[in-house]
Amino acid sequence: MTVSRAVSGVDVLAALDDDQRAAVTAMPGPVGILAGPGTGKTRTIAHRIAHAVQSGQWRPQQVLAVTFTNRAAAELRHRLRMLGVDDVSTGTFHAVALRQLRYFWPRLVGGAFPRIVADKTPFLTQAAGQLGVRLSDFDVRDVAADLEWAKVLQCPPQNYPALARRHGRVSAKPADETAALYDRYEALKSAAHCLDFEDVLLLLVALLETEPEAVRMVRGRYQCFVVDEYQDVNALEQRLLDAWLGSRTEVCVVGDPRQAIYGFAGATDRYLVEFAERYPQATMVSLTRNYRSTQEILAAAHRLAGGTPLIAVRGSGVSPTVVAYPTVEAEAQGVAASVAELISSGVSPDDIAVLVRRHALAEPISAAFDEVGIRSVRIATASRTGVPRTAGAVTIASLHAAKGLEWEVVFLPGWADGILPDARALSVDAVAEEQRLAYVGVTRARRMLVVSYPRSVQRAGERVECEPSRFLAAFAASARPAVGEPSVEPAEKPGGCGAAGGVGAAGPAS
Repeated sequence: MTVSRAVSGVDVLAALDDDQRAAVTAMPGPVGILAGPGTGKTRTIAHRIAHAVQSGQWRPQQVLAVTFTNRAAAELRHRLRMLGVDDVSTGTFHAVALRQLRYFWPRLVGGAFPRIVADKTPFLTQAAGQLGVRLSDFDVRDVAADLEWAKVLQCPPQNYPALARRHGRVSAKPADETAALYDRYEALKSAAHCLDFEDVLLLLVALLETEPEAVRMVRGRYQCFVVDEYQDVNALEQRLLDAWLGSRTEVCVVGDPRQAIYGFAGATDRYLVEFAERYPQATMVSLTRNYRSTQEILAAAHRLAGGTPLIAVRGSGVSPTVVAYPTVEAEAQGVAASVAELISSGVSPDDIAVLVRRHALAEPISAAFDEVGIRSVRIATASRTGVPRTAGAVTIASLHAAKGLEWEVVFLPGWADGILPDARALSVDAVAEEQRLAYVGVTRARRMLVVSYPRSVQRAGERVECEPSRFLAAFAASARPAVGEPSVEPAEKPGGCGAAGGVGAAGPAS
């Protein structure tokens, strides 16, 4: 093939570390890259594609790179352009599937293309009204999450109760009621000629599994596949990837089992963990050099999640700080005071984030910021569209929404049992996912990390005592408690916080 002048003039192997270079030059596939936080996985993906194009092994038009968020897709496109590579198809599973479904609809289905609904609330509210089921705003959100979970597991409404029991899923409504809402929701949506995002994946998979023309066209167009954040792929997305691939093996997956935090939504790290079993000929590469955090932060992260230790390229810094406060309100005021002090010392607000397990905990922090005149931006939800950033403001976000981002200084309030881990994380698997979520929070920090917890919360008009989060054991060896505070010991059992501060189901929103 002809290599563009831009690509041919770039040394895509320069400035890569040994592990990154091994991942970039591992040709052909299958290739699995285990990339810890801050190890340069996006850089590695971009340089791998550019190297394959430069060496003539791949044509850019035949590459499909699937990312977890639209923001990550945009970043990958930018990096590829800087390396002189254009015409690579990028996007989330949903975005790519929607493009393909729109293309095939007039050719293989016919008629007007359905309207895509991003929000299930209108149809769910209508379904609840028809069934006489009372749904609060929080109930609607939680039932929508239950439906999304069921659909990516390819479970029809009538099978929902059995599936929920088998997985020990804690739902906002009884399983039979949720199943009835699910069934009525589907009927209403179909009658309105609408599709939700899960339908897009389901319909495209059906086309690719039953229509030879669709299979021929897709497999003829795309020859090489790259999947980022592979630990967060669900069964439906894996089924779509299998349909794209067929019997071919030119696939590169990138992920980190320690950052698998979407099990509540049906994702599983099993496909990443078992990649080498599925492809015995696969080349597996681990990226272990961390370019983001200090060694002290990484040491705490390693004690929290285990696995292969990451090496801090930036060296040592200050130890993480653990602070105990008497109440949630005092914690919010303490965080605000610390942030104000940092800003007055010259730290940019853009370099500071407060990451919470539940958005209910963001309310008092936001109010405390307002009281001291700190401008902040709230990230309302975890979204595959990515997280917007606002200049000149401290970020307040959920741990889920912070995935893939980083800041110089990170505050992690609310580390009490019943809050983190969440009170409704009742199974061993659910607690393990909460621990991975804590790991994600810790590894967002570059040079300064402050973890805190309230000793009590207000619930139903009563003051309820809290135990420190069991996850604080990761800091017991090296953290420096705040002045005047006792040393932190991990709780031996979940404390009495329960659903503190309105904390609800074990998903990301509240």
